[in-house]
Amino acid sequence: MERKTLNGLRPQAYEHPLDTRALDALQCTKGFDTLVRKLNEWGFERLLRVQLTGSNLRVTPDNFPEIHDKVREAGAVLDLPKLPDVYIGAGGEINAFTAGVEKPILVLTSGAVDLLTDEELFFVIAHSGEYEKVLAAPHSELQAARFCTQCGAALSAAAAFCTGCGAHAPAPVVH
Repeated sequence: MERKTLNGLRPQAYEHPLDTRALDALQCTKGFDTLVRKLNEWGFERLLRVQLTGSNLRVTPDNFPEIHDKVREAGAVLDLPKLPDVYIGAGGEINAFTAGVEKPILVLTSGAVDLLTDEELFFVIAHSGEYEKVLAAPHSELQAARFCTQCGAALSAAAAFCTGCGAHAPAPVVH
């Protein structure tokens, strides 16, 4: 199927008015950009990346060539500045999500890969690519807000793991 390339497409051309209002509110929130910059500086995005990539299969030209080609085609159609790293996660449901601010990641569930037609999967990938386009724009605060929520979940999981480890540690010896 011949697809039209959307050169120079700006996210504002397809943003929902409520998204625009939310982005404007975040941009007016004093210090939010500094908070996001510092969180990234402290490695929270790396923590999120490890959490997402450690249990999922990475899409490459060698192991999933059809999906890799769809990602490249969607990137070309949307005129993306950079392609996301793509992973396939376990899950029978049809779902996909993007994460990351500096190095975007797209995760497709195995249900999406197995159950969707080629055109439907392309649509899902391209739809996720729209978010990548927003990430490259000056107002990535909306993605950053999602990122902060995900970091909170990752930190809670890490705290629970550390608490569980303490239960297995030997008791201190008192003399």
